[in-house]
Amino acid sequence: MLGAGGLFVVWWSAYFGRLPVLLFFQCLSLGSAAWCAAATSFNSFMAARILNGFFSVVAAGGGLMFIKDMYFFHEHPRKINIWSTALILSPCFGPLFTALIVGATSWRWAFWLVTLIDAVALILTLLFLDET
Repeated sequence: MLGAGGLFVVWWSAYFGRLPVLLFFQCLSLGSAAWCAAATSFNSFMAARILNGFFSVVAAGGGLMFIKDMYFFHEHPRKINIWSTALILSPCFGPLFTALIVGATSWRWAFWLVTLIDAVALILTLLFLDET
């Protein structure tokens, strides 16, 4: 769902603007992350993970658009390197940290942590981000 979500981020950002799409995807990512943590059956958990994959892709799918809009041309290479490094390392460090959390507690705590991080990101977006 990450690939499909990225296409929608780009298409909708070009039509509706960057900030509305970012807020929409972040709100639904937060809701689906909480649903993952609170799921009571495998089917419910799987549906939540599919939706979470679709809506959590806004930074990966729209990252270059945000960099282009927010920074001067001479700053683009450094910002793209930071963004792409985070994007490349996230599939490596995410499971590592999640394994440490799951090893010490329950698997649900990993998803509650994702929910907390999504909530903080949404609050910071609401407070500090302007339409680019």
